Amino acid sequence: MAIAGAIIRIAISGWPAAGPPTVEIPTGEAISFATLRALLGPQIVGCLIMGWVTRGRAYMTMVYYPLYVSLATGLCGSITSFSTVMALAVGPLVGPAGYDWGGNVLASFFLFFAAFSSSIGAFHLGALAGTRIPILSFPQPHPDLAAPATAVAPARWTARLSARDQLVTAIGFVLWALAATAAAVTHRAYGKWAPSAQTYLALAVSPVGALARYYLAQHVPRPPMGTLVANWTAVLALGGLAVGVRVDPAIGWVMTPMTLGVCGCLSTVSTFVNELVTLPKGRAATYLLVSVVPSVVALVLMIGLPNYLHVPS
Repeated sequence: MAIAGAIIRIAISGWPAAGPPTVEIPTGEAISFATLRALLGPQIVGCLIMGWVTRGRAYMTMVYYPLYVSLATGLCGSITSFSTVMALAVGPLVGPAGYDWGGNVLASFFLFFAAFSSSIGAFHLGALAGTRIPILSFPQPHPDLAAPATAVAPARWTARLSARDQLVTAIGFVLWALAATAAAVTHRAYGKWAPSAQTYLALAVSPVGALARYYLAQHVPRPPMGTLVANWTAVLALGGLAVGVRVDPAIGWVMTPMTLGVCGCLSTVSTFVNELVTLPKGRAATYLLVSVVPSVVALVLMIGLPNYLHVPS
């Protein structure tokens, strides 16, 4: 599902451009349609599906627990990307055009507000659809269905996989193998800078980010700390990649696969929004600020500071 989510996000945001890419951060110009499409499109779609999925959690958990996890964590979590939202929203603050209290700060605030308000609205709309629209609503689980004893697979999980689990695992492995093979073939045929090679490589590495996010959510105590750590890690990795590309442009070919694949799937807006709307208002406001403010500071220091100081790339 992580690969499917990454495909949807890339298709909505726009395919990688041909030629050697630059650091994929907006540079302080006027807000463009391409920026808004990449900022809002995937988040709205992912949160819309996430809202619907949450209404069917009880039913899907009873019927087949991995179905809920794959849709909520794999698909929706990979369609949306917190690191992408942060990168695009701080773009007006980190571009070479410089710092301007009026235009740039206002533009950045608008991007943040548009991203999170539209995501929350889409989440509630999806939840409403799962409740009020008959064709999209979920039936009540049969009383004979038993909830799974645990949400986490046992340590030796391969010994306990059912035939259905084995089939699903095999399908997932085949899809990953196809993406990895396509990445290798296009890399060899067209070069590492080719948009097709970049896209397929992003798809091949996307499960890494999704799996890391899932295990963080399971093993980091006190929800929503797992999502917070995953989003912070993705933002820091994105900033580190931008710094690395500035120091050595030759490694820039890994920027798109890493930002779209690993960082894009490691961070999530759909789960973040789900946690925001379920937390008490005070904790939700704190969670929002603790998630956003350090991310903005990190990206401004890692990407914007060299531009402010006119450090040559």
